[in-house]
Amino acid sequence: MNLHAFLCAPSVFSVPLWWIIRNGKVNHRDTENTELAQRKTNSIAVSRPINLDSTCYNSRPMPPYPNLVSDSTLVQETIDLLRLAGGRAEAKYIVDAVFKVSHIDDELAGQLVGDLVKDDRRFRIIDGKTVELQAHDFESELLNEIDFVVVDVEATGAKLPPNRLIELGAYRIHGRRIVDEFVVLVNPEIAIPRFVVGLTGINNDMVKSAPLFADVAPRWLEFVKDAVLIAHNSPFDTNFLNHEISRVYPGHRMINTHLCTVTLSRRVVPGLTNYKL
Repeated sequence: MNLHAFLCAPSVFSVPLWWIIRNGKVNHRDTENTELAQRKTNSIAVSRPINLDSTCYNSRPMPPYPNLVSDSTLVQETIDLLRLAGGRAEAKYIVDAVFKVSHIDDELAGQLVGDLVKDDRRFRIIDGKTVELQAHDFESELLNEIDFVVVDVEATGAKLPPNRLIELGAYRIHGRRIVDEFVVLVNPEIAIPRFVVGLTGINNDMVKSAPLFADVAPRWLEFVKDAVLIAHNSPFDTNFLNHEISRVYPGHRMINTHLCTVTLSRRVVPGLTNYKL
């Protein structure tokens, strides 16, 4: 059995091809020894059955949100490679450089890369063989044409983990006008420290009957869509949001461009003592 036939055998696995190769479950150097490769596969199928067909490895269905993408290091490596290559490269080249698998045919290379970047709007596959990086160039658009979402979050603490969100508030802006809003308390499933209660005014009784973030996430992603996020100290807000999203949709994060008003204010008004709100 050759590598192509082995990896594509439907009765062996229901996992993505790239996952099998990169996680070492099938080492391409072992494929000359079919018996050894088959023994590896059988041991995995028996001792740890895996079904990655269910989106994000959990029971919660995930609609194809355009602003939700894989957080895989393989995907980021593919993006970095495409940028170095001028935005386009053959799938075989990507498989060789990222997956560390050489001497592979065009069809399987296209399948591997296609499976890796499936439903990711940052990529376009041409004729099943060539991968092209798609870029949304906000810098070339007029401000009146861009949707912004000004967001602020409150959490049980500053450190991730173990802290969780307790409030998510946002305004959607288009054409310099507020066109929608999103405000919700979130049950963090942990106690809110007294210091945070004094800082935010949000106490444990207020969030006790609030929805979990898992119930908030779909509405939030629909609200944001592909808007540019604006926040004061945006890394704090976006890191918390992506941490919560990864708990609901493991291995995924928001791709939205974000603008930090702390950084912006330091450039526009340099020399201030602090840049707190």
